[in-house]
Amino acid sequence: IDIVRQLESGDSQVRLAMAELISILTVAPHTRAGIIEARGVKYLVQLLGSVDVQSRDKALALAAGNALLRLAMGEASLVGAPVSAAYKTLSPSKKECIVDDIIQNGALDTLVSMASAEDYGDLRFLSAKLLRVISERCSGIERDGKEQDLCDAEAVSALGKILWDDISVIRSSVKKSLASSDTSDLINDSLSNEILTSAGAASCENALKEVRHVLRGLMNILHSASSTDCHKATSFFETQLSACSQLITSGGVKSLLWIAAMPQDACSKLDMIINEPAFCLDIQIDSCQTLASICPLLLLSMGQISGMTKWAPRVLSALVHYLKNQIIASRSNGDSLGLIPGVYVDVLQGLGCLADWEPLKTRIIDEFMPHLLELHRHENRSVSEAATRVCLALGFSEVESGANDAYLLGDKFNLTRSSLIQGMVRDEIRRLMIQIWMPAVKALVEPDENGATGNGCPIFSSLCHDDDTAEIREKVRQQFMNVYDCHPVSSSRRVRSSISLGGKAMQRTMHRSGSYIEHDDFGRSTNSARANSAGTSRNHLMEEINMHASSEFAGNNSDDTSKSCHDNFLQCHQYPLNGTMEERKWIIEHCQALLEGQSSNARFSPCLPGRVNDVLAVCFPSELIRDQIIPLCDFKPNASFDFRALTMPAGRYYSFRREGQLISQECESLHNSERVHYTLCFRNSCFAGEFTESLLQALYLFPIIQGLSFSNDAYGEGNACNICGTYEGSEELPLLTNAIPSSVTHLTFDNVLSDNAALSLAHILKSVQDEEGDEETLGSVKGSLRALAITNSPHINQSIFSSLVESIDGISSPLLFLRTLDLSGNLLGDICSAKILSIALSSSSSIAIQHLDLSRNGIREGSAVKRVLEECVSNDPKLQVLNLSQNDFGEGEVAFQLAASLGDVFAKLHRINLSGNDLSGTFLAALGGSLAYNSHLINLNISNNRYSSSSINSFLSRLHNMSNSNDSTLSSVHLEGNVPSLAPNQEMVLNEILSANRQRRVATYLNRQSDALSSPPDTDYDTNVQSSISDITGEPNAEQTLPPAEMIAVLFSAPLVWRDGENEYHPIEMLDFKLEKSLLWQCFTEASRNIDLTYDNATTDRLQAVMTRGFKCLHFSGHGHPYCLTFEDGSGGIHWFNVDQLKALISGGVEDGEPPFQFVFVSACHSALAGHTFVDCGVPHVVCCQQESQLMDRAALSFTRAFYLALAVGRTLKDSFEIGKHAVLSSATVLNPDEEMEKFMLLPEDGEHDVPIFNAEEVPEWPTPNKNGTMNSSKSDVNESLPTPPQGFLGRETDMYRVLNLVLTRRYVNIVGPVGMGRSSLAAALCHYIDERKSTLLFDDIYFVQSMQKRPVSGKSSPIISLHNQLVSTENEKAIHEYSDLDEVIQDILNSLKQTKSLLVFDEIETLDGTTEAQDFHFFLGQIFGQTKDVHVLVTSDQSNGLSPLVSVGESVYNLGPLNFRNTMKLFAYHCPHLHSSRERKELVERFASHTVMNRLAEGDEASENMKSMLGGGIPAKTFAIAYEMTAEEFQEQLGEEKEK
Repeated sequence: IDIVRQLESGDSQVRLAMAELISILTVAPHTRAGIIEARGVKYLVQLLGSVDVQSRDKALALAAGNALLRLAMGEASLVGAPVSAAYKTLSPSKKECIVDDIIQNGALDTLVSMASAEDYGDLRFLSAKLLRVISERCSGIERDGKEQDLCDAEAVSALGKILWDDISVIRSSVKKSLASSDTSDLINDSLSNEILTSAGAASCENALKEVRHVLRGLMNILHSASSTDCHKATSFFETQLSACSQLITSGGVKSLLWIAAMPQDACSKLDMIINEPAFCLDIQIDSCQTLASICPLLLLSMGQISGMTKWAPRVLSALVHYLKNQIIASRSNGDSLGLIPGVYVDVLQGLGCLADWEPLKTRIIDEFMPHLLELHRHENRSVSEAATRVCLALGFSEVESGANDAYLLGDKFNLTRSSLIQGMVRDEIRRLMIQIWMPAVKALVEPDENGATGNGCPIFSSLCHDDDTAEIREKVRQQFMNVYDCHPVSSSRRVRSSISLGGKAMQRTMHRSGSYIEHDDFGRSTNSARANSAGTSRNHLMEEINMHASSEFAGNNSDDTSKSCHDNFLQCHQYPLNGTMEERKWIIEHCQALLEGQSSNARFSPCLPGRVNDVLAVCFPSELIRDQIIPLCDFKPNASFDFRALTMPAGRYYSFRREGQLISQECESLHNSERVHYTLCFRNSCFAGEFTESLLQALYLFPIIQGLSFSNDAYGEGNACNICGTYEGSEELPLLTNAIPSSVTHLTFDNVLSDNAALSLAHILKSVQDEEGDEETLGSVKGSLRALAITNSPHINQSIFSSLVESIDGISSPLLFLRTLDLSGNLLGDICSAKILSIALSSSSSIAIQHLDLSRNGIREGSAVKRVLEECVSNDPKLQVLNLSQNDFGEGEVAFQLAASLGDVFAKLHRINLSGNDLSGTFLAALGGSLAYNSHLINLNISNNRYSSSSINSFLSRLHNMSNSNDSTLSSVHLEGNVPSLAPNQEMVLNEILSANRQRRVATYLNRQSDALSSPPDTDYDTNVQSSISDITGEPNAEQTLPPAEMIAVLFSAPLVWRDGENEYHPIEMLDFKLEKSLLWQCFTEASRNIDLTYDNATTDRLQAVMTRGFKCLHFSGHGHPYCLTFEDGSGGIHWFNVDQLKALISGGVEDGEPPFQFVFVSACHSALAGHTFVDCGVPHVVCCQQESQLMDRAALSFTRAFYLALAVGRTLKDSFEIGKHAVLSSATVLNPDEEMEKFMLLPEDGEHDVPIFNAEEVPEWPTPNKNGTMNSSKSDVNESLPTPPQGFLGRETDMYRVLNLVLTRRYVNIVGPVGMGRSSLAAALCHYIDERKSTLLFDDIYFVQSMQKRPVSGKSSPIISLHNQLVSTENEKAIHEYSDLDEVIQDILNSLKQTKSLLVFDEIETLDGTTEAQDFHFFLGQIFGQTKDVHVLVTSDQSNGLSPLVSVGESVYNLGPLNFRNTMKLFAYHCPHLHSSRERKELVERFASHTVMNRLAEGDEASENMKSMLGGGIPAKTFAIAYEMTAEEFQEQLGEEKEK
């Protein structure tokens, strides 16, 4: 006590001696306790605060400070002991007491003042250590507001300033040591230069020691932010935000970013300086954990207001860069992690917070996606779950179901984001339409009492508004502006970024088998051409440090592994989603354009911005087709301007199987509206293998797709077609022309066809014309190709183009319904162009071309074109749009003939483009004279020519006179780019003329609309009008009564197992009927006849029901057998159905000896036996189609489509059969068509088949609606609430059968298996199987509740709530209030399910373990089983739940085991990207796992067991991952070795 009191002595020497003595006495616990009891902390703090640290009292301050430090730490010396270890020697209560005394006695202000010293010194070092010790209280469970005290004292700001100063010193030292690396971006970046200018005088070693304490202090203060419940009091986050703000303003964040980016060579140098082997690793870990801690703070609304959000991208890049380096280093060292798992978890938690923001999602996927999935698959559960949370925040819920394909997930993200970008494009289209036409509306429509003329532009009532995505679009715009500090990047015009795939990029992007893009490790390849579009990114990465350049810190490093972390994962995707910077620039410029459009001072531009046109060029490579879908150049008030483009990534496609599954999921979420144009786009890609066949299957499955385009960027160095080989794989594309479904109406080939491909296309068109017997059928159908574009192919020989043109026109041409033809950019020349123009203008032509583009074809003098125009005598020209721009007409006679033709031949032309033809004033004078005789022209483009000023004045005078006399319909005249440019007064005159014309067009339209609404029609006249409208619009006439529909039943048989004589079950390979169902549906839709189509599963009961209902036609599809029909037994097993049994069934179901069916179609292997069976039962007409595969093959597809189309429109059975066979014979997609034709038989062979089966009336809409508005025909739609099983789900037939029968007979079933075994996939597949058999399995509804595992949740979230939400979505229950009690929710569910037979499925319920939801769930199950009678429950888990005591309902456990060897091999072959066709996959399986006697598998021998182990041991998730990760070299090496064994 006396010693402590002497600290108040007036003699400074006494105070110094006492302080040093107290510091010595802190060595022992009992003396430390005495000092504390004597209130020594208070006196030491007072002494510390009273001295002048700049004077001779510095020693006194050091002594007092060291005493406080040792008291707080409970240790006499810091040497050799980390703070955390020393600190733990005190009891918690003592530590808290000491720290509280230090804070309460005002030490923080003094310590912060000491820490704010300009230069390094003992006092600053001491203050850093003391602040670190005090901060330890912030990282504990009970923080008691210490963060608030530290923030109020601006301790974080002080620590950040120390860190900035120390890093300046360290940076300077590293620069001198690694002077040879001065070219490194990390050395020369703006952050480093800023640091160098502030370098202090401290030694590097002292600075490094000080940095350690500062980082630990900062980490302690901020670490609690990421681990705190987001629903805590706002005051806590205000404190954390204050700390984060101090860290930013002091330069601390920049310093942390620099530390995180240090490469290995720099770390080694610093480790040598401080003589600690892992020192830099420790401070990098601390830096990354601190950066991860501030992630949730950067994106809070308060952070957005303060401008902190702009640091989020910089922190993101630092964390991603560090993680990637650690993953790559650990992989090369053979270490599974390389870091403490907790570090990965902390950093991933930070990324998970950032992933909630849309601008940062793209960055994470672009820079880190493959590595993220690698961590998701990691064996360490904490790391795996943290990575999974990031995936879920990105929107990838599929990872919970075992999806491990980074490229497929990337494709999914880009489809979603591309849809959003397209919505923004439509925002600008709407804005432009309003700018063009709203002045005319305002001049005509009287304002209301508030002075308004209506909302938007009322004349465009059908204009799409994208209301469904309006909220997310606005959210994305706001987030981009916040993240990038509300400063739009330069809006200077850029050339469209093309996906030029060069060098090693082809390893990653050009070998696509399904969704896979072949790569070495994760993104090992680089893209040299990509640097052109990524250069901005590398120079302006958040305007500061370039994280990915750090690997070049120590000089030129050519190691591929180090370069792998630089690659952009999204580089193979389409603009503007081919890189983070491209997307950022596009959206920021978009935001700027919308803001400028709201300004009253904004200058009006009558065209879309270049970046919008760039996106549209990706979606619609043909400008002519684009203008049809988005008619900006025309006045079409009823146009919707609505489109959805599914843009596929660039690459070499061997298959479209996995993309097909992705498109399937996308199409299910799309609006199936006739006013929306859906198009599928391939750009800069090559095609081989089974691509064509798998694409056709996808197109038949998704009739929503109307457009299909293939394009390459302009030929040049680094271009995709240059790297693939000249237009490699383009020979596959023409095969689509006569095989695509009728739903595809627009087809584009832009710079993709080689000479051989173009010649093949001509031959295909010609061969179809040479077919006989199907003209009537072609004339009866409604759907066919309406638009064709073959553009930018000057390399194709003109003679080939001539052949192609000749094949276009013909009565039997598949282009019979062609209305739009784009042949621009092909250098066709005068003669070939004249042929095309002649077809378009001829009244005897079989096709009526309305839109024609012959621009950039080198017509020049155009004598042949001139002759065609002179000789044209058509009185009713169909041509409405003509583009002849950039053909170098000059002063040639063809130009004047074109001008003259506007008065006669082109009298009904709506739009003409003659820009860029070097036309002169003489032409303009002639044109002005002809316009007086044209009353239809709306858009005239004569820009980029050389009219004199006087000729323009004369032309404008003519336009003015026409406008005044109300004779002009011109709404747009383009004269921009003229030499010389238009004078301001000329532009003003032109705008006035066009404004008057537009006003007149709007007035005419509004008057017609008003007349149509106001004039009461005459009754008789109204009937005729109604009938006419019905014919045109397809709307059914309410007064029209159709006769009863003719009916066809479609029965599908897909049993799961068969049982042998020893009662052992054997699997039957599952068939996929989706394609066949979709094909039949499209055939009858195209035929549009009054025919009722019904689907059901093939059981004897359903067959008897079909006969009872009077169906005269039957389509049977399923497995075949040499001796029996194969029906289902109603519980997943097979029902062998022989001839006698079928006869007995039929004889009991028909009357008066009538045949059971008039016609039967059998699609199955051994179909002849099934066909003869039906013939023996009295069926007069049977068609057999031999099917050998799970899906319909090309031959069956071609035959079935042509056969049913002809049959439905009334052709005889014999003719229809021959038409089907001709379709196979002429199909370019069928290999060996002569052999394939043997698959099809018409029985009985001597029967009289020259009779029609259907004589149904044509209907305007199919399926025809009932009086109650429902549709007659039933299409087996998939329950949207059910998850789709992963593609390639196989080998589980026996498991499905056993679980199905448990579900049918037991009320509580649990599928038990480890993660990755496929229990979730099995449950999903089983639900689909049951849902497709509601007529026999009798479940009313199925509700599938997916796992809530690792999901970021807010508010209520539990399986019970999820189930209730599904009931609400199906309108079986009303929505509950947010604060409803759980008992109320359960009671609502019970009330909904009591009177139903339902199946409830809960996936991965083990994720509830240890949570309050687990007890609630157990209680809920008890209520379900106690209060309902017919509700069954299926769960998946990793163990038995032991719920047998629940209301006498026992738990039936099904243990799911691994796949056998053959199915493991089949699963591997299905997903392996190095197998490019079904034939190669089948050969691989048969080579290693062929069937033996009695269909038993070659299982158990050492070689097969070794291979099975190599392929994942039969665990599907492992097999899936191995298939995708195996390189081509590993595939050849490992399977080659196994083959030899």
